[in-house]
Amino acid sequence: MRRNVAARRVGHRAAAVARPIITVRFNDPAQHELLTLVADERHTSVNQLIQELIDAPLRDAAGELEGRLVRMVEKLRSMTKVERARSIAAAARATAEAEGKYKDPLKARQVSREELLRLRRALDEGRAEPDLG
Repeated sequence: MRRNVAARRVGHRAAAVARPIITVRFNDPAQHELLTLVADERHTSVNQLIQELIDAPLRDAAGELEGRLVRMVEKLRSMTKVERARSIAAAARATAEAEGKYKDPLKARQVSREELLRLRRALDEGRAEPDLG
């Protein structure tokens, strides 16, 4: 919905370059206030400031992930078919043992329409733990 509104505002350019939109909910209101203050001081938007602040750490994290994946692929390529099969079988056994050994910490239950509405309201208000009972 937002993308269409933005596209109408800027005309044909938006159709060629659709920018992804993300909503950020702050757990600490002070962070939002600080972002606003720093952005104002730097004469930039909060959006631009956030992008500048996360760019280097995000690229570092992506580089680390890429390195781990490359090492994993190299390790898999160096393994014989028999070694890979044994590794997969061992992982499957470990998973099966863990499934039987530990209790599932989440208990599911059906909620009433009233509880659903309270949950939806709590989420809309940004409360992580609504009072359901």
